[in-house]
Amino acid sequence: SLFGGHIDDSGDDSDNRKQWWGNFAATNALSAYRSRTQYILNKFSGTIENLNKLREAVTLDVEWLRSEFDDITVSCSMPAINSVKITVNVTVDGVTTPYFFTRQWTR
Repeated sequence: SLFGGHIDDSGDDSDNRKQWWGNFAATNALSAYRSRTQYILNKFSGTIENLNKLREAVTLDVEWLRSEFDDITVSCSMPAINSVKITVNVTVDGVTTPYFFTRQWTR
């Protein structure tokens, strides 16, 4: 999901050799830890352009949850210098619950 797996794994198929070793036992690609979010935060600087990359990465990283919820939306913002706020809203039976993750983004 958002954090975990191998820190140098971009989640791209070209990076398969860098993924976490436990993924090789996964029978479903969606259950593999391929944290694109972690990679973006560690390898790219905190800019508006990269904020869009981060939102896309978070969206892909939570894709495996789609079967569990009615809807999932993702947003990312930079509430302060060198800081990022990730919001994942999940909806079940018409009730939306937000989950917030705030982290330093100093690369």
